Formats: sequence, structure tokens, C-alpha cells
Amino acid sequence: MSTHDKKCELREHLALISTEAYLLMKASGEEERINRYNMVQEQIDAILRVIDESKPTQPSCPEALFQ
Repeated sequence: MSTHDKKCELREHLALISTEAYLLMKASGEEERINRYNMVQEQIDAILRVIDESKPTQPSCPEALFQ
């Protein structure tokens, strides 16, 4: 996935978090609050997956630079 695509995906997740957080604050029933909270958590998990995908597969090794 390109950097541009990842940025767009992250923006979508952040927009959903913003919307769900607003609706969570306005929610009147406990069940609705729980559902909104769970939706926020799902979006946070999705963001973490996108971030993990963008990490290099091989860790950098400073010792290798001096060999």
C-alpha cells in the first residue's frame, strides 16, 4: 500500500473516531454508549494495524554499520 493510501486510510479511521466520540458523548442509553465505545476501540485497532504494516520488516542493526 502506498504512503498516500495509508494516509487516506488513517484519515478515515480518525474521522470515524471523531464522529463516534461525539456520538458517545451525546448517547443517552448505556447500550448505545457501550456500542459507541466499542466502535472507537475498533478504529484505534485498525489504525495500529496500518501503522504496524508501515514498519520495516527487518529491524535496523547499528552494529552492522561498523562491520
